[in-house]
Amino acid sequence: MPIFDFKCRGCDHVFEFMTRANLEPACPKCDGTDVEKQLSMFKVGSPAPTAAQKEKQSLARAGWVQVGKPFRNR
Repeated sequence: MPIFDFKCRGCDHVFEFMTRANLEPACPKCDGTDVEKQLSMFKVGSPAPTAAQKEKQSLARAGWVQVGKPFRNR
């Protein structure tokens, strides 16, 4: 059952509604049924950093900068 965002045209309240068979969304604030479906955004996570990326971040936090291949202190 997908969840959609709706905006009530009567009171401008934005809410989520889980669609089910033969159910029309109603505003939980004013019980109005004059609602408009909104464009919903979803979050996409990035893959976990690799061991090399973690090491590079750790060295950068410690104050080391990469110059060529080896790291050296600032």
